Amino acid sequence: KVDAAYIKSIKDAGFKNLDAEKMVPLKALNIDAAYIKEIRDAGYKDVTSDQLVTFKAQGIDKKYIESVREIKGDKGDKDDADDIVSFKAMNITPEFINSFKAVGYNNIPHDRLVAFKALGVTPEYIKGWQDAGFKNLDLDDLTGMKSQNVTLEFMKSFTDLGYKNIKPEDLIAIR
Repeated sequence: KVDAAYIKSIKDAGFKNLDAEKMVPLKALNIDAAYIKEIRDAGYKDVTSDQLVTFKAQGIDKKYIESVREIKGDKGDKDDADDIVSFKAMNITPEFINSFKAVGYNNIPHDRLVAFKALGVTPEYIKGWQDAGFKNLDLDDLTGMKSQNVTLEFMKSFTDLGYKNIKPEDLIAIR
């Protein structure tokens, strides 16, 4: 329960003006001064109570935040809470990110990694297109084609009719 000792500990952690509506989810998720310190030590000095609730509900801790930073290759000054939460929610792992290096895609931006994961863009999907002669597909083409279910078979149906040099944006528009 939210008692005087809990309220004091949260206030002592820097949250001076939280009402009961904000305190209840903190308590329900067992967010305490130690967790608040851990998240702040991870670089979120101005973390809000809502962000704490979201982080805790997703199982995000300092170790996870550091792993995301390592994945992204930054020192923590470029990420925001939404990046951390979306990586966790979409289960974007170092293995997922590194799998794209084998097909020539390095340093994929955060929003594209999330889109790739959500749409099911895989290295195998990209490799299929590369093997079909589409060597330098940009990230927008890949997400556009996958979201519109543009497959190699769909493209082949046009090449079989004699259409050559079909561009990805044309396949997306036709679909």
